Amino acid sequence: MMNKNFLKLEFTKEDSYIHLDLSDNFSTDDPLFDELAFYLGGLEYHHQKDSATIHLTTLEKLEILCKKAREYADEESEESDKYEQVKVLVSNDKYYLDSSLALANAYDSIELIQNNTLKVSLDNKFGAIDLLGNEIIPIKFDDLYMLANDLIYASDNNAISLYTLDKAEEFHDLEDVLENDVFSYQQSYFWLKNNNKWGLFDHKLNQIIPFRLEYDYCELLSDDVKENIYIKVFKDGKCGLINGLLNIDLIKLDKDIEDILVNHRKNFLVKKHSAPDVELGILDLDKNSNKLRDLN
Repeated sequence: MMNKNFLKLEFTKEDSYIHLDLSDNFSTDDPLFDELAFYLGGLEYHHQKDSATIHLTTLEKLEILCKKAREYADEESEESDKYEQVKVLVSNDKYYLDSSLALANAYDSIELIQNNTLKVSLDNKFGAIDLLGNEIIPIKFDDLYMLANDLIYASDNNAISLYTLDKAEEFHDLEDVLENDVFSYQQSYFWLKNNNKWGLFDHKLNQIIPFRLEYDYCELLSDDVKENIYIKVFKDGKCGLINGLLNIDLIKLDKDIEDILVNHRKNFLVKKHSAPDVELGILDLDKNSNKLRDLN
C-alpha cells in the first residue's frame, strides 16, 4: 500500500469564532497549500464560488494567511540574525572597511546590498566584495544590482552577466534578462536571452527551457511549470501562445491579437485589436496527438 502523508486541518466552531488548527507537517511548500492559496487568489474568485472541492469561509482563509505570515516572520527573524555590523571609514574621499580582518582597499563608494555582500565602486566601475574585503565580483561593470535573493545582475558594454553568491558567475554575455513574476505567492522566474534566443530559468537559475525560443518577447503564464508551461510570445508585431515544454503552438502568432490574458489556470482571454474581448474555452493538450480540445 502506498504511504501517504496526511495534512490535518481541524476546525473548531465556538459561539463567536471558528478556530483552525494545522498539523505540524503542514508546510506552505506542500502542493496542498498551493491549491489553497490558489483558491484564495482574486483571479479565481468566481471559479471558487462554484467549486465543490475546496470551500473556505473568510475566517478560515484568515487562519491560513496568518500562518503564512507567521512563517514569513520566522524567516525574517532568521535572516536578521545573519547580519553583521559593518563599519566604513572615510579618508580623502575614499571609503575603507573598518575591520582588522578586512583588506585595506580604497573605494569610491561602499554599499550594503545583501546580508554579507557589499557593492563597491572604483573609477566609475562596480563590483562586489564580502565583509572581509574578498572580491566576489570583479570591479569592471558599468552597472550592478541585486536582481533577486542571492542573484546579482551586472552589465558592461551592453553585455549582461548574472552571479549567484554561492556559485559565483552563472551566465555571461547575455543580451537581455527579464523577471517574470507569475503570481505573487511564488518565486519569480527569469527569461535570459543569448544569441537571439530566450531560455527560461527559475529563481536559482536552474534551467526550465533551454535557449531555443526565437521571439521578440516571452512571458510565462503558467503558475505551475511542473504541470504546464504556457507562454505568451510576441514576434514581428504578432502575438500567440505556445506550450514551452513541448514547443508547439496553442494559439498561432496573429497580428490581430493584441494580448492574451489568464482568466483561469487553463482559460485564456484573447484581446484583439479589431474586436471586443473573446473568451476561449479551456485549453487542454493531448500530448500524444498534439491536439487541442475545447472543453466548453
